[in-house]
Amino acid sequence: MEITWTPLNATQAYGPNLRYIVKWRQRDTRESWSNETVRTTRHVVWNTPIYVPYEIKVQAENDFGRAPEPDVIIGYSGEDYPKAAPTDIRLKVINSTAVSLQWSRVYPDTIQGQLKEYRAYFWRESSLLKNLWVSKKRQSVGFVGDRPRGIVSRLFPYSNYKLEMVVVNGRGDGPRSEIKEFTTPEGVPSAPRYFRIRQPNLETITLEWDHPEHPNGILTGYNLRYQAFNGSKTGRTLVENFSPNQTRFTLQRTDPISRYRFFLRARTQVGDGESIVEESPAPLNEATPTPAATSLPSTTVSLTSTTTIAPTTTAATTTTTIASTTTTTESVPTATTKQDFATNGSSIWNVKAFTNSNWANITWSHNFSAGTDFVVEYITSNNTMRSIPVKAQTPSSVQLADLTPGMTYQLWVFPKWSSPSEHSYITFTTSSAYTKNHVDIATQGWFIGLMCAIALLVLILLIVCFIKRSRGGKYPVREKVEVLDHEDHKVDDPSFDYSDEDNKEPPGSHTSLDGTIKQESDDSLVDYGEGGEGQFNEDGSFIGQYTVKKDKEETEGNESSEATSPVNAIYSLA
Repeated sequence: MEITWTPLNATQAYGPNLRYIVKWRQRDTRESWSNETVRTTRHVVWNTPIYVPYEIKVQAENDFGRAPEPDVIIGYSGEDYPKAAPTDIRLKVINSTAVSLQWSRVYPDTIQGQLKEYRAYFWRESSLLKNLWVSKKRQSVGFVGDRPRGIVSRLFPYSNYKLEMVVVNGRGDGPRSEIKEFTTPEGVPSAPRYFRIRQPNLETITLEWDHPEHPNGILTGYNLRYQAFNGSKTGRTLVENFSPNQTRFTLQRTDPISRYRFFLRARTQVGDGESIVEESPAPLNEATPTPAATSLPSTTVSLTSTTTIAPTTTAATTTTTIASTTTTTESVPTATTKQDFATNGSSIWNVKAFTNSNWANITWSHNFSAGTDFVVEYITSNNTMRSIPVKAQTPSSVQLADLTPGMTYQLWVFPKWSSPSEHSYITFTTSSAYTKNHVDIATQGWFIGLMCAIALLVLILLIVCFIKRSRGGKYPVREKVEVLDHEDHKVDDPSFDYSDEDNKEPPGSHTSLDGTIKQESDDSLVDYGEGGEGQFNEDGSFIGQYTVKKDKEETEGNESSEATSPVNAIYSLA
């Protein structure tokens, strides 16, 4: 038996050498008090009987004397495990999930401590359905106090169970009773594991589902109730019944405008189970009330991409300008809020779409276990639906190929055993191969201006070349010929006086000693002949030689305007 107490503080000691006197004895006996003086706040009494009441006192003492006499406290010696288990256990099935228990109470001296409760341990041994795996985890339920009956609930229907009972005191569980076996009857099944609705076109709706996770009996079929609705208006409810092996149904729509709400239940001989409710997808052109969109600034990137929106329920539209193709891509929400699919917290979030003209990369984050199968389901604006199975990764991704340029798609990501939620999709648009903003270079102002400038420069260059060529065709010999023609006109004029001209010396000449006239020019008549000799025609003129000389000079090029010509020579001889 362990005895503890709260010590006195320094202001309560009232003197040096503080110590405590501990006294104890069994209650209802006339034996003397046992005592022990200690300086700590704990004392252990050994070799005491199991769970026996004791009278206990603790008194303080210092060098000046003892404190006042304390009050007596009743305590118990230590407990031990119970020695007996409940007997005569009787079970009675109340329903498919609960049974009642009755047992005989144990004797008080076998408890060996303070009775806490009677406790029943039970576990699911197997299911009455073949090939159905069950968990054999032990569960327990306690019945507090000294009572002989209780109810065990939270059982699975149509299963084999085992049960045993114990007595519990402050030390722990006592010995276990004999094992009792019992069987729970059939119950109503749980909801189908998933319920998926597809709308491949405007005329049909395809429904798919899986068997319930807990059949709770032998399935006898499925019950489907559905009704059309348009806003607040609803149509009459229609009912379809299916065999237990059927997990697919195609509905021929009678109203292509209205949507449909479906209620699906599994059924056993006991009755219909829990229902699962889904609605047909809304048309893409149907306005869905959403908070005001947040406009994001345009950004220029090298590849087509979408802007990742942080998880939010606010739809946003962002414009992405492609630098290499000058194509504008409008991207709608590429992230979704967190979607919970299981009671253990497993979920999918951060769904993103990175698009091009004919493909899209889809990524998402999740915390599902390895090996979980996902389904990526997408539908185009013309209501063509496709789905792709994907194995779990962290993060997971898949590429959608053969998409149509400029098409708007709705996309869902969900576990294979679940179904897509109506509001858990994202929308993305593939870029167009040639968009209305694709500008022809021939219509650009800068290109037209450049071409005009080049044409103007070529025209100026042609004009300059033409002027140069025109100036280059005028030679000094032509001027001399004009002067000669002018002199010929003077000779032909009878009124012209030659007297003075005969007596005058030609310019640039002088008379030699022998009376001959010598021309200062280097030119001579010999130059106009062939082989160094002058040649004349029949009339004694040298015009033919002059013509040959003229052609020679024109061929060799125009030299100086002051060069001597045969005309000068003629005038010198005159």
